Amino acid sequence: MNGYGFYNRLLELCLMAEKSKAAPEPAAEEPTAAPVKKLDNLFFIEEPKPCHVAEKGTATFIAKVGGDPIPNVKWMKGKWRQITHGGRITIEQKGQEAKLEIREITRSDSGQYRCVATNKAGEIECNTDMHVEERKEDAGVEGDFRAKLKKELRSLTTTTNMKSALSVTVTS
Repeated sequence: MNGYGFYNRLLELCLMAEKSKAAPEPAAEEPTAAPVKKLDNLFFIEEPKPCHVAEKGTATFIAKVGGDPIPNVKWMKGKWRQITHGGRITIEQKGQEAKLEIREITRSDSGQYRCVATNKAGEIECNTDMHVEERKEDAGVEGDFRAKLKKELRSLTTTTNMKSALSVTVTS
């Protein structure tokens, strides 16, 4: 056997050994980025997006769900607290679209929110976040105008024994 014959025979033996191995198991499906978000008859078409909202503003989360039958959706704040309709909160579901709207946002509304979809196939969920940004007050638009005016007048100083005049124009 020459040098090439030896390597050819070695290659043949390796190939035969590979063929003689038991047939491999069928390849498992590649796991998706979030395997809990899809079952055969229950899935998210569109997950709610994170939102940044100013204090006293309105935050809206929208999720689109699919499945047979169309799943029911509930909304949670954090891990355990279920959000219910009423007051500042509106929860609607029309077909595949589920919406959570929170008005008059406060800093305590910041945090993680979960959308949980359920039907006879099971339950899936996804998370999103709300970031509440402090609102800068706009003089003359928000707050108590009289208190602001008093504060401004207190900071006004004059020289002793000097006549001063104050002129105020108020427009609306």
